[in-house]
Amino acid sequence: MTAETRGGRVIKPELMPPGPPLKPFVYQRPPGIMSQIERQEKRLLAIWRARNTESERNGETKEEAGPGSW
Repeated sequence: MTAETRGGRVIKPELMPPGPPLKPFVYQRPPGIMSQIERQEKRLLAIWRARNTESERNGETKEEAGPGSW
């Protein structure tokens, strides 16, 4: 068995645990979490755009519209 490199360090064969070489842990995002975030983002963007176009149709600018209306 040859010495294996992990993160730039050489591990001596006698210090290696028995069995197959260990894989580095990689965080896996739970499936579906990105699509949930993307759906929410699209929904909020659609609401924001609708409010913006509504106030523009009424001839208001963002300053005139006041907080809470856009």
